[in-house]
Amino acid sequence: MKTLYASAAAVLLLSACADTVPVDEFQPDRSVAELDQVNSGPSLGASPAQTQVAQSDAASLNLSAVTTGDFGASIEPGRSCTFTSAPGELLLVAAAPLGVTSRPRAVVRLTSGIQRLDAMRDGGYNYLTEGPAFQNRDGLTITIVREDTPGAPVPVPAAGPADDDSDAETEEQAAQSWPATMTVITEGAEQEYPLGLYTCGA
Repeated sequence: MKTLYASAAAVLLLSACADTVPVDEFQPDRSVAELDQVNSGPSLGASPAQTQVAQSDAASLNLSAVTTGDFGASIEPGRSCTFTSAPGELLLVAAAPLGVTSRPRAVVRLTSGIQRLDAMRDGGYNYLTEGPAFQNRDGLTITIVREDTPGAPVPVPAAGPADDDSDAETEEQAAQSWPATMTVITEGAEQEYPLGLYTCGA
């Protein structure tokens, strides 16, 4: 009886060896391939919860209107700039203290309240007119990209003494406006305000 079982096992082993193919020529059975496709499935993308979080972060950057009174300090005449959105809302007020090396400041209003920001470099009023960038300690960044047009040249400050303590800028300049885009950025979101108007010297 044991001999019969051994013979049957040998026959099965030989037939299995006969069906063996090299690894590089092996192709999976169709049912196996289909099963693998079903198990892996297509990419589902971000979950609804992740999408909602991203939308919520962007919504938190929606700006509300501000006034010059929100700036919280006196503004020297002719040394302020504002950004007005396409629908006509005043969304940013910025001003530079006297001095070509002074650092401008700005205010905006988020849903959480008034946010005060400092220019990312000094340069006084000249820096404001060029299209500035502002930031606060919470990581909120605001950039203004001005579009130059032939009808709205950059105001040119009058030359002054070379003394470091003096202000080489004029205090009174005609107001100038440029089409501009303002972008509000945090670590997790970004909100853009295109087709606005950036006005300086008012």
